[in-house]
Formats: sequence, C-alpha cells, structure tokens
Amino acid sequence: MKTTKAHFEYFKSEVLRWVEKLGVTDYRIDFIHADIDEYASFFVAARKKVSSVMFCTDWFVEERPLNKANIADTAKHEAVHVVLADLSWLARDRFTTEGEVLAATEAAARRIQRLL
Repeated sequence: MKTTKAHFEYFKSEVLRWVEKLGVTDYRIDFIHADIDEYASFFVAARKKVSSVMFCTDWFVEERPLNKANIADTAKHEAVHVVLADLSWLARDRFTTEGEVLAATEAAARRIQRLL
C-alpha cells in the first residue's frame, strides 16, 4: 500500500518527538520519502553529526497494517538508531579509542535513562 505525504509528515514528527525526548539534539536529521525495501532506514555520518532517515513509499500491509500506531513505532525505532549512532560508528572505526567508546556509551545511557 502506498504511503502518503500525510503518513510521511506524521513519521517525521514522531521521529523528531522521540529524538527530542531522548535528548539527541546534536544531530541534524534529513528525512527522505523513498522507494526502499523496508519500512524505514537510517544512515549516518557520525563525525559530521548528520543522519538521513528514510520512510518507505510502499508499506508492507501483509506484515503490519498501515496505521498511526505502526508508523509511530517505526519512527521510535529510527530515533533509537540516532541514539546509538555514535556507538555504531565507533565500533566500525579502525582508530577508535577506549575513551571515545566510554564517552559514547555514557551519552547513550544518559539518553535512555531519561525515559526510565
């Protein structure tokens, strides 16, 4: 089923709501409504603190109904990717230091702690 501009706008607002709630204010987030093979996708340039969040143009209704609850859940999942972006990037970087990993882990823990 095709997603509409209204679905996309709702998805964006939910991602931004969760990013704010989680305190991930140091990333610029660009949103893209695109033909992808999943509900949403996340790409990051962690050193530059820039991420792209993509939302599908075709929703897989056979797996999950296209409704606000499922769009919101998908948006929350992508916001968590923003929280973990630094850790994910450091895990792949060849020259990561122990101090960088500890700092990124502490930042993620503080952000998740806000919700508990």
